[in-house]
Amino acid sequence: MADPQNLTISDDFSAADQNPLTSSSSGNPYSFITDQASFGLTRLQRISNRLAATSNASFGHVNTLYGADMSAGLTLATLPSTGGFIDIGVRLNGMSGLLSLAGYAARYTKGASSSTDTLNIGKVASGGFTSLLTPYTIPSFAAGDAIAIEVVGTTLYIFTRVGGTWAMVQSTTDSTYTGTGYIGLTIASSALRGDELF
Repeated sequence: MADPQNLTISDDFSAADQNPLTSSSSGNPYSFITDQASFGLTRLQRISNRLAATSNASFGHVNTLYGADMSAGLTLATLPSTGGFIDIGVRLNGMSGLLSLAGYAARYTKGASSSTDTLNIGKVASGGFTSLLTPYTIPSFAAGDAIAIEVVGTTLYIFTRVGGTWAMVQSTTDSTYTGTGYIGLTIASSALRGDELF
């Protein structure tokens, strides 16, 4: 298990605003699933040095194929509205269509108050998210805090950075997806803004 404090920022979203983001062929490190619009998923956008949804639900993936052991995280500059969520996916494959997308994800969901926000590990398959554990309730999660997911072999970990301090809050094992894959982001809230991807 890696120390999330050692993760480096891969994108601080400081490039020019773009709504929506175009594919990596135009200089962005993100790609998209061809049929995602037909399922109501728009492309992500970059606005005022932040990553955001272009509607109530947007998706994009980093256009780099990573080794089987990988990690990803995001600082949340602003939190989603109540009931909104963000998925940070790892080992994602099946990028040819949304129903073939498969891998793992950490899901942060905004509760009615800061004491009811939750974080969970799940599997992504056939356009859906299936929890692997009972959701973890994050105490006092706030704007500027971060979440991260790591997969090493068959073990998955999720972390929070609350008030500047990292902590591992859930772990489990699963052997459904074991190979290389992509990192992806689903933002299901027009209020959420991502500050740093690492």
